[in-house]
Amino acid sequence: MHPSRVQPSHVRPSRVQPYLVLPSPLANPNLADTANKYQQLHSFALLALPSLIPPQHQLCLRLSSGLLTVGTTLFSGSVYTKVYTNEAAAGKAAPVGGVALVAGWLCIALLRR
Repeated sequence: MHPSRVQPSHVRPSRVQPYLVLPSPLANPNLADTANKYQQLHSFALLALPSLIPPQHQLCLRLSSGLLTVGTTLFSGSVYTKVYTNEAAAGKAAPVGGVALVAGWLCIALLRR
């Protein structure tokens, strides 16, 4: 046998794996990704909101930012809770959070026209 092809005695080709794939500890990783995307999107929207709404509309600024904050907390929070605890009842606040998010975006859209 050629010297460069000699394997050490402690290495057995049948037991060597190129990488190890660990199972995800999350119940549904895709659901966690969805909650993360919604949280990031609405966080950036909350940061940009004061520059989008004119100063004379402070009431609508407060209303829309409050709705987006409550909606993001309820939606993403309940989805995170469902993913990490794997309980079906944990996701029941997500529709309420979704309605709050839609109401916040409608408030922004009505002001911008």
